[in-house]
Amino acid sequence: MTGFVTVIFVAALALLFRYSLAVVTDEAVERNMQILEGAALEVDHVLHQTEITARTAGWMVRQYLATPDSIPALCQQIQHANPWIERCYVVGDDAGTEEGGLRHENSPDYWCCQALDTHADSVPMRPMTLSYRLPVLDSRGRPATTFVVDVRIDWPKYASAISDRMPFARCYLQGEGGCCKMDGSGYTLKESDDEDLYVFYRPFNNQRWGLAFSCPENKILGAYYRLQTIALIAMAVVLLLLLFICRKVIDRNLKSLDRLSDTVRHLSENHFDKPIPYHGRHDEIGELQRSFSLMQKALAEHIREMHQKTETLTQRNAELQEAYERGQEDERAKALILGNVTGQFLPPVQAISAATSQLSTHYQDYTKQEMASLKTEITAQSETITALSDQMLKI
Repeated sequence: MTGFVTVIFVAALALLFRYSLAVVTDEAVERNMQILEGAALEVDHVLHQTEITARTAGWMVRQYLATPDSIPALCQQIQHANPWIERCYVVGDDAGTEEGGLRHENSPDYWCCQALDTHADSVPMRPMTLSYRLPVLDSRGRPATTFVVDVRIDWPKYASAISDRMPFARCYLQGEGGCCKMDGSGYTLKESDDEDLYVFYRPFNNQRWGLAFSCPENKILGAYYRLQTIALIAMAVVLLLLLFICRKVIDRNLKSLDRLSDTVRHLSENHFDKPIPYHGRHDEIGELQRSFSLMQKALAEHIREMHQKTETLTQRNAELQEAYERGQEDERAKALILGNVTGQFLPPVQAISAATSQLSTHYQDYTKQEMASLKTEITAQSETITALSDQMLKI
């Protein structure tokens, strides 16, 4: 039973850790993506505002194509009105993309920077100037010149904004040639022999390069792993404590059952003098102890009654045996007395029989005196027989 409970407990905790890991990972990813999104939105704002300003100014430059000497003054006005712009100017026809440039899809304008290798895996976060190049078309729709707006981006500032919230993160600019497909924000897991890294990336608006940072997995999920370690230790302690308590409870119950079994075995050997121990328990074992105690008392009482009845019957049997023996002696004495009395009956009966026989045969020859003598003799013998009979009745 304890093993089954342990298996269920461990399985439940394993499922809990599994789903909690998924929840913690999702929360960590969402939090890190929000940090990255906040920094990337600031860059997006600068880039987008620069593009809008450049397109608006490009229309004005087109109006001054006939008087090119007025364009530098116009650029000064634009730069003065937009302080985040480092400088703006026009160059000759530049329809191609310079090295490091990224052209907008289905659009002739593009961003470029000699220090930004967009085909590399990553670019260090250092201040650099990005140039937004917008071709200016003439009245016939052909490229006449290129309006360029330079914006200096302080990348370490955005890296610091991320590092303040993620001290263990390494920030960089992610190019097209990196491990991440810069067609949308997201994250990927880079596995290595040293440590696994979570790489979070987010492309800039309408660009195929963007901001990214990497974090060791053990840093992102460090709190969870520490909590998991503590939980595993606590689980081990709880399991050991549970096993210890179960062992104590089982030993306590088994000890009571062993004592009860010994008592029942003692009872089975007809020893009813040993009382069954009762420890005031209110569970099934206590009920069993009470039942056996009542049974033992009932059996002891019944055995005592049986012993008393046996002793009474033994005493009565002895008395009956003694009476029987006395009766036998009396019978033998009576038989002896009867034998003696019967022997005494014989002479008077013979005398009476002889006198009666003589009297019945020769009564004509007897005189009155002889007849009287025979009568007297018969009467005397009859009295002797009567006396003997009275003696027999008294025996």
